[in-house]
Amino acid sequence: MKNMLMTLSFILVLFILVFSSGCVIPGQKREAKVDPNNGLTINEFSVSPDFVEKGDEIEVYLEVENVGWTTASNVEANLYGWSWGNTGTKHLGVLRPPDISNDPPTPGDFDAATWILTAPELPEGTKTSYTLTGRITYNYKSTAVAQIQAYNEDEYNRRREQGEELTGEVVVDNSYGAPIKIGVTGEYPLKVDLDENADEVVYRIFFNNVGDGVPITDGIDGKIKGTIWLQGDAEFSDCLGVSGGKRITIGDQVTLHRGESVKKACRIKLKKSDWASMPEGTISLIFDLNYDYYIESKASVTVVGG
Repeated sequence: MKNMLMTLSFILVLFILVFSSGCVIPGQKREAKVDPNNGLTINEFSVSPDFVEKGDEIEVYLEVENVGWTTASNVEANLYGWSWGNTGTKHLGVLRPPDISNDPPTPGDFDAATWILTAPELPEGTKTSYTLTGRITYNYKSTAVAQIQAYNEDEYNRRREQGEELTGEVVVDNSYGAPIKIGVTGEYPLKVDLDENADEVVYRIFFNNVGDGVPITDGIDGKIKGTIWLQGDAEFSDCLGVSGGKRITIGDQVTLHRGESVKKACRIKLKKSDWASMPEGTISLIFDLNYDYYIESKASVTVVGG
């Protein structure tokens, strides 16, 4: 009886220690994870066992989860760095984002890929380490809206004479959980000159790769696609090689590698006839980007010859 009480006491103490230390018990319900700069994240990339002899079986495991705010489609897993056995593409399909409207939030979809490999034959007395790369490729979207407050010349001068502070920065609202984000800088608020038939102003557009990977649209590293729309009483004058109109199609103008930021000039034309009787208005640049994106993780396995 005494031994049983001691055993129960030990189990109770162990139970308390596990929960107080914040350990995650296998099979426990997942918590929602959200990353402001990534759509998908690799939770685990592992090799088991990681020290083998010729002919031994090796299991490679890769787990991915949606931690953004947008659905990822055409999700694929690939394994590189191993020349023996089947390392073909695993098609994981669609992964939906977390639902933060629930209380508590619902985690985003996750999926996993497994490859079973066989250790190669090596000469006796040799030991070689192989670095394996697990890659997840997926299709994703980024959206952004840049709002530019504009005043015609008369209204601008009136506000300045009243002591209003007419300085600021262009506010850009980017979609959360997206690896490609937009920045816009330039005159703010915008003063429309009424002494000229057409007033032009230049803004800088920044395409920023803030995620952990690289876009790879159409199989080309760094390529992104999409459109830029201009709303308000204005039109493009010379923006990413496009003149006239209110819509730009992004094709080959932007290439973004890992951690890069690319700056493009965008010239906008405002017509005097439109603004002469309009004291103020808002000009919006609306970005809708679509691209394939890949993230990677690495693990190693050591093979002993014999």
